[in-house]
Amino acid sequence: MGTYSWFVGARNDASGCLINWSAVDTTRLFKSRQLKHIYESPDRPTNLYGLAKRLDESKLMGYLTDEYIDALGALGLCLVPYGSCPRIYYDYEGSDEVWAFEFVPGTELVYLMRYNYGDLVSDDTSSSDVHDLLDTTPEKGPWTYTLL
Repeated sequence: MGTYSWFVGARNDASGCLINWSAVDTTRLFKSRQLKHIYESPDRPTNLYGLAKRLDESKLMGYLTDEYIDALGALGLCLVPYGSCPRIYYDYEGSDEVWAFEFVPGTELVYLMRYNYGDLVSDDTSSSDVHDLLDTTPEKGPWTYTLL
């Protein structure tokens, strides 16, 4: 059971945001079963974009508990600062919302962003139109921001 999240995209050069896996606090990171699995995989991603794609079709938003939030903070600490704050975007099953995480690399600061696109779709909207809409949601607004 649970609600799935699908990767929509990334902004602010998430592929340029390197992950220093040797600096991660595994005690905290492993509070997320998904992040633990990625960490332990032989082909773990080297950047945030690769990690974001690995979280596609997962129960990410549906399980955003205090433990998971702490694991995301641990991830933020091992992101190598590169002059930008990368964002990774997900569609959340069961709602007309796109959710995003904005990381401040090298810190525990992670912002949760939400955008409701419900007024842009109807029962007649085709799945390809919804896909095109999701591709452009990062540039739409208004977004709500919450510090996790």
